[in-house]
Amino acid sequence: MLDWIGAELDLQAATAMMDFGCGGGITTLGVALRHPQIRVHGVDIGDKFRQLPDLAKEQLHLQHLPDNLHFHQIEPLQVLAEHHAVDAVFSWSVFEHVPQSQIPVIFADLYNSL
Repeated sequence: MLDWIGAELDLQAATAMMDFGCGGGITTLGVALRHPQIRVHGVDIGDKFRQLPDLAKEQLHLQHLPDNLHFHQIEPLQVLAEHHAVDAVFSWSVFEHVPQSQIPVIFADLYNSL
């Protein structure tokens, strides 16, 4: 995923990214660990990411999550552009769970976050 983003964006110059539909936050954590200079925001309507500190401690022996990693539980169709100005948005296996009628609104908001 970082290879795809890195082909379009200088990751060394990036300051913020968003993982839309981050779920448990594993991919979000991976980006934050690989790029500590980037604030990485994971957003999701669920709260599975709250389990990540325990999982990261068990699996990666991390005593705490990195300071550049931030998670936000959101409401469906919550406007994100008002609070998140980012250099890139990524998402993995999310939009098959979103009603088709909501996709244009979500994409417009994500675009406005950039």
